[in-house]
Amino acid sequence: HSKHIIGRLFILGFGSAAVCSTFVGSLADKYGRKKLCQVHCALLIMSLLTKHSSSFFILGLGRVLGGASASILVSSFESWMVHQHLFL
Repeated sequence: HSKHIIGRLFILGFGSAAVCSTFVGSLADKYGRKKLCQVHCALLIMSLLTKHSSSFFILGLGRVLGGASASILVSSFESWMVHQHLFL
């Protein structure tokens, strides 16, 4: 793919992370941090399965899923650990 297409894919990933990060905290409060961490793993697996495709749509879908999983990664795992630490 050209540099232009690769640039669009990166913007798509970062954009989806930015959009998803606005409501990840409320989802963690509503459904639980552990469940959201499991969702992160599922989204990351689905994202990684798209990496060898030559279709722009599939690659874009993978970047959106990867961005969503990244926004969960940077918020829910640490807060889950801190929350569980209180019960030790």
